[in-house]
Amino acid sequence: MNNPSSAIELAEILCNKKSQSNCESIFQIDLEISRNGVSQLISYLVSQGIYIDRKLIELVKNNKEIKLISYGGVAIPISLDSSINFKGKPFTFLPIGGLVYDIPLHVNGYFRLSNARDNIIYSLTEVEEASESLSKQWNTFISENIIPYFYVKSLEYLKSNYGGELYNYFPYKCNNRNCQGQSPAYDISITTMKSIIGGKYFLNYFNSQEYLPLNGSIIISSSDMPPDFVLTIISERNIKTIKLSNELLNHFKNLGIPLTCYSKQYLCKLLISSPLKQYSEDVINYICCTEIIEGGHLDKVNILPTNPNNTRLDCLKSTQILSFANTNQFLYMGDQVYDLLFGYHGQKIKLSHFITCLKSLRSQFLKENIKTVWDCINELQKNEILELSKIRSIPIVPYRSSPTQTDVTSYDKSSLLMYSLKFLQIEPIFNKLNIYLVKEGHQFNSLLDGKAQISKLLNYLQKVNLSLDSDEIDKLRIFLVESIYQTSLSNADISIFYNLPIHPCIGSSNQKFSSITNNSICVDYQKIDQYEIKGLKLIKINELSKYRNIVDTIPAKQILKVPLNLNVSIEIIKKFLTLYGNHYINDSVLRKLKFIPSENGVYSTPDSFYVLGPLERDLVRNFEPSKILNQSLDDLISYLFKFGLAFKPSDNLICSNVINFLSKQDSIETYKTFMDYINQRGDTIGDSLIGYLKDIPFIPSSEFDTYDGFGSNKSKISLS
Repeated sequence: MNNPSSAIELAEILCNKKSQSNCESIFQIDLEISRNGVSQLISYLVSQGIYIDRKLIELVKNNKEIKLISYGGVAIPISLDSSINFKGKPFTFLPIGGLVYDIPLHVNGYFRLSNARDNIIYSLTEVEEASESLSKQWNTFISENIIPYFYVKSLEYLKSNYGGELYNYFPYKCNNRNCQGQSPAYDISITTMKSIIGGKYFLNYFNSQEYLPLNGSIIISSSDMPPDFVLTIISERNIKTIKLSNELLNHFKNLGIPLTCYSKQYLCKLLISSPLKQYSEDVINYICCTEIIEGGHLDKVNILPTNPNNTRLDCLKSTQILSFANTNQFLYMGDQVYDLLFGYHGQKIKLSHFITCLKSLRSQFLKENIKTVWDCINELQKNEILELSKIRSIPIVPYRSSPTQTDVTSYDKSSLLMYSLKFLQIEPIFNKLNIYLVKEGHQFNSLLDGKAQISKLLNYLQKVNLSLDSDEIDKLRIFLVESIYQTSLSNADISIFYNLPIHPCIGSSNQKFSSITNNSICVDYQKIDQYEIKGLKLIKINELSKYRNIVDTIPAKQILKVPLNLNVSIEIIKKFLTLYGNHYINDSVLRKLKFIPSENGVYSTPDSFYVLGPLERDLVRNFEPSKILNQSLDDLISYLFKFGLAFKPSDNLICSNVINFLSKQDSIETYKTFMDYINQRGDTIGDSLIGYLKDIPFIPSSEFDTYDGFGSNKSKISLS
């Protein structure tokens, strides 16, 4: 069969006797073109030849009228980037009419053309002729077989001789499905792209010298690139990676091409088969999202750290938090990731179970993870009430070990008070006594009763050794006084306050501070500092006297039971009556107490004294000086009235005692005073009293004249 007599014989000769490589060629051609008066040199890579395939024989056998040779080829501009909007043209050795295709290559083939040679016979009408059907089949054969074949040959040449990305040469933009079977451009695009998919024409993202096939490679989109640390993870595991534009990626998806595209789900699967060797907070923050967590994609991914050094990683398990008692492990993560994880798994955990787990954990471990512990508690509190009694023995309470540092302890093993601004002023004193404040702003403060803090403080203070200097004790006492004044405390708490050895002592007791008991002598004025009272312990309570709710219960009246010298007692009594005169009115013991001094230094009960005017005082001084109130207390008579000072001597009593006194001794001054008293009293002196006085000889001789003829001279005479 040296001279073929038909197209069938020619096709068989080509398929049986010739190799494909002998029927094709590839070369570069440089064309100089002029655009807008500017010359431009464009280089094309031309791949052409006779296509040999068994499909050719089948086509010719079925269509014996075909007389054309299976010739075709492509011309691709060598320098082509994404910024150049190149439009290809179809040729049958010459351009076909004004056709332009949205593909980055020129195509040449033995197409069967319309009579006017302005179109490729491709679309058939309902009244098609047999010749038109034959033409369509032939032209489709060229579009779907010959052109894609020589296009792939061009890519191979470009890859071997030029390198770089080949994506700009892919004819994927002409992808209107409505044109399928109606347009050579579309069929060329689709079939060419399908032939590309199986070859290694996709540049390795991590190796610019290696080309990869789509199948078996991970695809990442240029418009949705994962962060660098994810790319590092993929690169370290030698994953074949291809970067595609979003447009090209969508084209493959529209063709129904199965691709392995990068996603967070893919990263989870990758980290299961090839786990991280060390903790990465970036990975946790990136991978933990609602879709991943709720989809269960983290259940086997070891990315969650379980110790503060981040040397151990674990995966998320729905029962993990409940297993803390056995594993001593927590998960360490940022707030955002924690909220996601706990929001999904926390609903399966009960607060009571979690607290039980905490009790079995080491103190150091809890201290290192205190934020996580309280984050968990806060989440679980949303569905279950947290009781202080349940956690008071667990060392999870952050407190201020100093104004600038914090530590962690348990509530029942330390003296802790809730954080309060009023406590800050004496926090250094608290710290010196091992009493501390809960960390500012911490949620544990909300579990404490603010009204009970002073009572709690008093209980702490009675148990510790108050090893403070004098200034510190004064500050502590004044702080307590202010706090007690503002707080309603029980009598037991007030008693604790009095029993604290923080009250200043004065006098000669050789003791700076003491507690206040029923045997204490309490004074509250500054002048007492000037006196020395041998063997007597006085409690100076200046600031306490400002607050009646405290003073009312102080056993201050004890000072009045102790024999004192006159100078000291007058001062004490004046202060006592001034400050407490309204508080002991009905005190029967105090009424019987001899604490009021007379002007001659004799102490008696308040109701033992006379209420006297000046003349009366001078007269009574002659016969009952112990019943004359010390003149220093005259300003306080209104208070003494309340304690029984209401006894005013009668005229009879004064007159009879004065006359009796004058009858026994001369006293011109007393006599004159008595006369002034009688004259002052005037009509209030009754006739009976005058009758009683007139026969008593009490007028001294110096006050009357006598005659010798009247008898012997007498020293005293009566009114009569």
